[in-house]
Amino acid sequence: MKEKVRVVITGMGVVSPCGNVVPEFWNAITNGKSGIRYLKKFDASNFKCKLGGEVWDFNPTNYGMTTKEARRKDLFAQYAIAASDMAIKDAGLVFADHNEDISVLLGVGLGGLQTLEDAKVALMKGDIVSPHTIPMLMPNAAAAEISIRYKIHGPSASINAACASGLYAIIQSVINIQAGLTKVVITGGSEAAISPLAYTAFANMQPLTKSGYDYSLDPSKASKPFDKKRDGFVMSDGSAVLVIESLEHAVQRGARIHAEIIGFRQASDA
Repeated sequence: MKEKVRVVITGMGVVSPCGNVVPEFWNAITNGKSGIRYLKKFDASNFKCKLGGEVWDFNPTNYGMTTKEARRKDLFAQYAIAASDMAIKDAGLVFADHNEDISVLLGVGLGGLQTLEDAKVALMKGDIVSPHTIPMLMPNAAAAEISIRYKIHGPSASINAACASGLYAIIQSVINIQAGLTKVVITGGSEAAISPLAYTAFANMQPLTKSGYDYSLDPSKASKPFDKKRDGFVMSDGSAVLVIESLEHAVQRGARIHAEIIGFRQASDA
């Protein structure tokens, strides 16, 4: 029987409410620091939930994007590009002119929701709807942008599995490497769905925390899933990207290995 291909993590990148670099993010989550605050992205005074995990101090030009390029990308794609840029540098990947052995697979739940909202507003006002609307809002935009940016010729796609999208993308990436379909995958997830439409829709479904009703509460105490007083979740934005590859490929190129992915399970809670 052929020996199973071992898969390792060689690069990490993150853009999150708890920090826009891996050390800051890791320090926050290992010390129980919450990234949940009162919303500033839009006026939430009339919304039932006023809390969110927004990404703070994010500047796309810090990751090689010009201001013009950033305007043509929804935030979820900008976050994914930034996180992948960090992960690729961390992995020490060197790109050739043709990169058939590298692929991109990202998990995205909703995609460019803010772009969709902006287009709808423009349409109702009789303004011009941007010709970039479709390529900005489609869920695979993030993976496509990363592939274009680094001239990656391997498979490029997105996976949608609601809140599990990022994990599913990582799992499928492991499967693809073990099947010999690719040697390296840039994988993870990205989302930027904090918007008036999303908050209205989720609030009407009633899964959001009620803690947002009371301004006297500490926002960081909201959305504790294992607390018996829990009353719902809080929406958050951000992106986490890994570079994963076969152990053989990583050793061959002298890469630093952060961890090995030794297994996974998949199921449905339908």
